[in-house]
Amino acid sequence: MDRKEYDQMAEELKPGGHKVKNGFNAFLYGGVMGAIAQGVLEFFMNVYNCSEKDAIPMMTITLVFVACLLTGLGLNMLEQVLLFQLLDLQIVWLQVHLIVKVKDWLWELEVICLN
Repeated sequence: MDRKEYDQMAEELKPGGHKVKNGFNAFLYGGVMGAIAQGVLEFFMNVYNCSEKDAIPMMTITLVFVACLLTGLGLNMLEQVLLFQLLDLQIVWLQVHLIVKVKDWLWELEVICLN
C-alpha cells in the first residue's frame, strides 16, 4: 500500500463532521459541569465555612476524583452528568436546610436579645 492509497482509505474512514451537534453537546455538557462545579463550591464554602479561595482546590479535587471514579467504573458521560445533577439537587437541599437552620438560630437570638 502506497501513500496515495493510504490517504484515500483514511479519508473514507474519517468520521463525518457533526460540528453543530458537537458544538451544542459541548455547550450543554459544559454548562451542566459548570453548574455542578458551582454547587460543589458553594457546598464547601457553606459546610466548612471557608473562603472561596480555600474552597476552589477542594472543589477541583472532588470533581476530578468523581470523574476518575465514574470512568473507572465504566459509566459513560451521560450517566456521569445525571449523577452530578442528583448530587447538585442534594447540595441545593443542604443549602435550603442550612438557611432554615440559620433563620431559626437568628430568631432565637432575637428572642434572647429582646428579653
